[in-house]
Amino acid sequence: MVLSRSLDDGTTGMVAIKNRAGTSLAQSRDDALHPGIPQNVLEHVAVDQIAPVSQLGALIAEDVLDDVDVVVTVAPESLSVEVEVFGDDGGAAFAVIPELGRETTLTCPGCSGSLPEISVGIGDHRGPVGHAGTPNALLDSYSGGLERAMWAAVRALEQKITLARRMATDARASSHSIIADRYTRKGEEALAAAGVLRMQLLQSYLRERNSS
Repeated sequence: MVLSRSLDDGTTGMVAIKNRAGTSLAQSRDDALHPGIPQNVLEHVAVDQIAPVSQLGALIAEDVLDDVDVVVTVAPESLSVEVEVFGDDGGAAFAVIPELGRETTLTCPGCSGSLPEISVGIGDHRGPVGHAGTPNALLDSYSGGLERAMWAAVRALEQKITLARRMATDARASSHSIIADRYTRKGEEALAAAGVLRMQLLQSYLRERNSS
C-alpha cells in the first residue's frame, strides 16, 4: 500500500509485489496531500484498489479475510539481489549489481560511483556499493549538490576579493601601481563572478518558494 508522500519511492516495490501475485492498494491522488508517490505508482502499476485514506483500513480488513489461492513463483535474480543488498551492508552481492541493469552516465551523489538503471522503465538506480535512488530523489540530490558547490564557489570568490583588495592596497602603498591595478582587476572579476552566482542562487530560491 502506498500513501501520500512526495517524490517517487515505492514504485519498484509495488511492481515486485504485483509480480509475486500480491494485492496492491493506493491512496487516491485527489485525497493525497502529497500525491507524488501514489501518482507514480498508478502510472506504472495496475493497482488493485484505489481509495481515500479513510477507506483503506476497511479494504485491508476485507482483503485479509478473503480466501486466496497460493501462487508460488520464483523471484527474479534482480529482486533477490535487491533484498540481499538491503539486508546486508557487507556488500556480498554488490559486484553483480551492474550486471542487472542498464549502464548510464549518472554517478551517485553519495559516493560518485556509477549508477546503472536497475528498473528500466521506472528509472530506479543502484550503485556498485549499494546506494540507490529514484529519478526524483536523484534529481533533488544533484540539485542540492549543485547549490552547495555554487555557495562554495561564492565563498572562494569572496575570499579572493578580500585578498586581491588587500594586495592592491599594499602594492599602492609601495608605489607599485601596475601591480596594484592588476590585483584590482582580479578583485573586480571575482566580484562580478560572485554576483552572477548569487543572482542564480536567489532565482533558484525564489522559484522553489513559489512552487511550494
